[in-house]
Amino acid sequence: MIYNNIANLKQDLQVESRFLALDVGKKFIGLAISDPSRTICNPVGTIKRFGNKKDFPKIEQYIINHQIELLVIGLPIHLDDSESEISQFVRRFVDNLDLFLSKKMKIILYDERYSSSSARIFIDDHLELKRKVSRKKTIDKIAANIILETFLLDFNK
Repeated sequence: MIYNNIANLKQDLQVESRFLALDVGKKFIGLAISDPSRTICNPVGTIKRFGNKKDFPKIEQYIINHQIELLVIGLPIHLDDSESEISQFVRRFVDNLDLFLSKKMKIILYDERYSSSSARIFIDDHLELKRKVSRKKTIDKIAANIILETFLLDFNK
């Protein structure tokens, strides 16, 4: 089930449960997970994209293995609040994932402005990653973590 806002979502959530954030790209999906109290989150990995038929079961395994109640999926929005081709790509991804999960998983799209650029700055300042693939995978999971951290700030207001 896809939610449009946090207020409606809060009514349907358990008191304690884990959230999983996805930073969806065309090559990788970054993942970050919260603790059950929804105060701490950590980047947990990336999924190399091979198409929805192969990617969705991997996401489902994260949901099952970590007892996830909510998927927070980053939606790329321009500074002027308009959407782009990648925004539409993410929306289609979410609609298809919702169908794959039989509309039983709670999902919310969340503005991910600046998450990837913030992740790049963090990596440049704190990590030395020379290989392009390692760097990209790290950016994606840190971007997912930034999406989740920002979402949790709004959620816990």
